[in-house]
Amino acid sequence: MTVTTDTSIESTIGSTNISNGGTQLVCGLRICLAASTDGNMSPTFFYSDCTLISKISICDPSITVLNSYVALANTTFSVTIPPSVGPSGTNYIIKLQLIQTDGQYYGGDFSSNEFTLTGATGNWSQFQLLGYTLWTADGNPTHRIFIHKNCCDVAYALYHNLTNAYRIDNVPTIALV
Repeated sequence: MTVTTDTSIESTIGSTNISNGGTQLVCGLRICLAASTDGNMSPTFFYSDCTLISKISICDPSITVLNSYVALANTTFSVTIPPSVGPSGTNYIIKLQLIQTDGQYYGGDFSSNEFTLTGATGNWSQFQLLGYTLWTADGNPTHRIFIHKNCCDVAYALYHNLTNAYRIDNVPTIALV
């Protein structure tokens, strides 16, 4: 499947129940774009870069929050992926996850099939190209992902420089007379 940036994507989650115990903190459904520089598309948010595209309130009539589970009944949503989110290419998926008021996720996530993104104008960050994920990016909106990428690159560079500054092989030699 091919998805073009700046074009609305319509999708529906069929009827399903998600259970993970008490539901009192469930407040919405996050819809994210997950990406990988190397095709490592993990089933969890923590192993692939994932940025917020949209969210659906639990007030949506197709979402029912019961005592021990959340029922989705043909929940429909549309999203538009901005061109600046990353480069055109493969290794993109849409992920959905119920979110709680404390920021934790409820139950498992849903993922689309992997698709090819076209019309994208962004780049992978150096941090991503080194094999790291932007693991805290899942709450960041896609139109601000470039800020997060830059922060990760700067933090990595600072850490790398500090680590190298204190390595034994960087200590100047002293000639004993």
